[in-house]
Amino acid sequence: MLRRRLKLFLVCAVFLSVVSCDKDNFVYHRESDSGVLSFEGFSLMVSEDVNKKTRASSAAGDYVLFLYDNTGALVWQKSYQDALSAGDVTLPAGVYTLEARSTAADVPLAAFGLPVYGASKDFTIKAGATTSLGSITCGLLQAVVTVGYNEEFLRSVTGDGVVSVELAAGCPLEYRLGRSDGDPTFEQREGYFSVNGDDATIVLTFNGSVDGSSLRMRAVITGVKARDRHVATIMKTIGASGAASFCVEIDGSVFNAMKFIHE
Repeated sequence: MLRRRLKLFLVCAVFLSVVSCDKDNFVYHRESDSGVLSFEGFSLMVSEDVNKKTRASSAAGDYVLFLYDNTGALVWQKSYQDALSAGDVTLPAGVYTLEARSTAADVPLAAFGLPVYGASKDFTIKAGATTSLGSITCGLLQAVVTVGYNEEFLRSVTGDGVVSVELAAGCPLEYRLGRSDGDPTFEQREGYFSVNGDDATIVLTFNGSVDGSSLRMRAVITGVKARDRHVATIMKTIGASGAASFCVEIDGSVFNAMKFIHE
């Protein structure tokens, strides 16, 4: 009986030892397969330019860094200041992407007055080597749209209206137009639209009451990319014959191909 108990004890001990070793091998990587990501000398800059080059300024401490591996999996997330304070990071050898963004939240598809700045940088960690990132300059990740009206159009407003501006399907921003104490009022805030790629499309649609009748106009802006700023002006002009015409001017160019209905 004593021998049986001793054999059973030895079998269990060997089994637990094997399980323990297997678990360690799964969790940890070998030091020889690792490299170091150094944040010494790392700086995050922000360029607030839109369609032009300006001098970048240092990023505020509320920027967030996201580190992804080559599968797109998030390795860690830290504030800019925390990353600088933490110092070096040991990582398995491989390809990574460091993304910097002015908010921990995703870029909103469309929002008034909510600019988001960011940038990303790919780098490779080599076994036994130290990798430094240098400087990353963040830029605006969205396109910007403002809407206005010429004086002749505003004098003709006889009821509420709205300009719907849409880049992502189903996520428009509505720029409201109305009257207060007899004077026209309209949304003058900047709208920010998330952009993927360099060839997005913005659809602008006006619906409202002008000269006592319903008016609907539509314009399309193509080739939209991040950091673009577009100024749309809804216009009414009076010709030599006294006839009124309506159009949308975008960035100084009149959309003659505008489709509109004046009932």
